[in-house]
Amino acid sequence: METEQLDLGQPGFKLSFEKHKFLLEGVTTQVMAVFEEINKLPENNSTYKLKKKQFFGAHPVSLEKKHLKEIANPEVFHDFLVCEKTDGIRYLMYITNFGEVILSGRGDDFFLVRMPIPPAMVKQKEKEMSIMYIFDGELVIDERGGEKWMVYLLFDAILFHGQPVYNKPYSERLKHCLQFSSTRGDLFRLSKELKIKRPGIVVDQASKFPRLKIAVKDFFQVDACAFIFNKMVPKLPHENDGLIFTRNSVPYPVGATNNIIKWKPPEYNTIDFLLVNNPYWENQYGRRILDLYVTRYNRINEQNDYILFDIMVVDEDTFNNIGEHLEIREAGDDIAYKNAGESERKKYIAECKFDPHLNNDTINHVLEGYLDGIDQYVTDLLENSALSGGLTFDDDVRNNLHLCFDRKIKNMQGGWVIYKTRNDKNTPNAFNTAKNVFNCIAENITIEDIEKEFESLAHHQPDIQTQGQQPNGKQVHNRPRMEEEPRPKKNLKTGPQ
Repeated sequence: METEQLDLGQPGFKLSFEKHKFLLEGVTTQVMAVFEEINKLPENNSTYKLKKKQFFGAHPVSLEKKHLKEIANPEVFHDFLVCEKTDGIRYLMYITNFGEVILSGRGDDFFLVRMPIPPAMVKQKEKEMSIMYIFDGELVIDERGGEKWMVYLLFDAILFHGQPVYNKPYSERLKHCLQFSSTRGDLFRLSKELKIKRPGIVVDQASKFPRLKIAVKDFFQVDACAFIFNKMVPKLPHENDGLIFTRNSVPYPVGATNNIIKWKPPEYNTIDFLLVNNPYWENQYGRRILDLYVTRYNRINEQNDYILFDIMVVDEDTFNNIGEHLEIREAGDDIAYKNAGESERKKYIAECKFDPHLNNDTINHVLEGYLDGIDQYVTDLLENSALSGGLTFDDDVRNNLHLCFDRKIKNMQGGWVIYKTRNDKNTPNAFNTAKNVFNCIAENITIEDIEKEFESLAHHQPDIQTQGQQPNGKQVHNRPRMEEEPRPKKNLKTGPQ
């Protein structure tokens, strides 16, 4: 049993460009070169701008009814695979030829982690550092019988033993994940039999942190989604918040893509906002109003603009606590916050849910004040927002604020609530992503809706062969067949190595 403190947000020794410039410059330069090649693939969005310190991982879109119809198209239905959506922290994993294992998160953080690599899987004798493996995955805490482990769940391979695999079909990339996991496990078992004292490479700085185990997520034919969610998910040793649908025939994508679609139960649909307390409304509503921001790429200055998506009503303690964090304590501080450089500006990113039944006096006060003047409401919000006051005449932004107001005014209630803070992120969701999620909230798609949409195609002969029979409530290892893979045991996922 691990006795160390398990922290998904800091899984290893934190690296910085200030103190570890040589290593990180080498890693990020090589990784960016790989993703630039991915970006050039005809199936990908070549206009997506890459930056050296950003998170390069693919971004799924949230399932709307239009996506449900697309998946249910008989021509592509069996080109999709489905897996459970793990509620952990997403990281890319980079493994160097020297055995260094680095996790790169969406907060632009880099962690050197304790995950021993058998020397036979890397090339230690080379003089120059090179990236040998790049994987995409989710870091979770597995719990069984009172014991806990940090497990990195592999769900995609980008670079394998120095060779690009990002342009292969998804089932082939999963095969590389399985090969890495099984080879590593076999080499450790062999080392144990041979009584080798140090079978794996562990960098000194990472040795004080909890050891990471690895596993590969199980994937199923798409018509198994109801079985997965209703039968498999309740038995998982880690948190779950939905399903992921992934196209098999396309290469690894860059940026947001309709080839990876995530579904969350309606009560779990959230948007990651930048929360900023706004002193402007204090005289009218008290210290209760937060601005909620997302980002949108500005092609003119090639930077992200902050876009006001909506406002949130909170209690005064929450307002003040966020103000302390952002150093916006009174009127005038918000001007300094707005004028601060992006690197100096403090952030409070939170995952927020929309509660259609939320009701309090302040919400009523705001709604009643603008019953006959929604255009004025939108203008007032934008002109007095902490970060996006220059977007008063932007139709997309105004229309979205109109929509948010309309959904509240129907029953004179409803609003956003903080679900959890996101210390692993320093940027909110993109504007289009947030609009996509807000549509999902309104459409309220359930697992029963998905099952009903797919039921007419459930018995159609699949193009991708699966191991074992179709899910029937008894068998849970029905994932895409990998020809060199031995038949797995009847467990929920490939066991941690």
